[in-house]
Amino acid sequence: GWIDWPTFQGREKVKPYETYDEAREAVQRLGITRVTEYPLKYKDDLRLISSPDKKYANKGWIDWPTFLGKEKVELYEIYEEAQQAVLRLSITRVTEYLHKYKDNPRLPSRPEDKYANNGWIDWPTFLGTKKE
Repeated sequence: GWIDWPTFQGREKVKPYETYDEAREAVQRLGITRVTEYPLKYKDDLRLISSPDKKYANKGWIDWPTFLGKEKVELYEIYEEAQQAVLRLSITRVTEYLHKYKDNPRLPSRPEDKYANNGWIDWPTFLGTKKE
């Protein structure tokens, strides 16, 4: 006799948003701005689902930043550009970088991975603190 949870709980079954745009607008109305926030808050709107990236995959899905209404910023492609940005922020220690890199949205969280094949030597060189 099992049908589904809403029927079992005596609640009306609510259909999810049919279109990607409707779901995207609902998420933005809720003020969800981070992917990690979505699982915690999407249930505030019964028409949102747990995996919008799957449901709307062939119906307009682009990526999470677009769905959440965030402007997608491209990271520095060139190592030297990122290094210059770090120098402008006066960052001199790795721990400081991990706290301040978000001050420039074009800086990657893991520059050692991003630039591994494109100029990366080590943290002191990247931060401009290497002693010769």
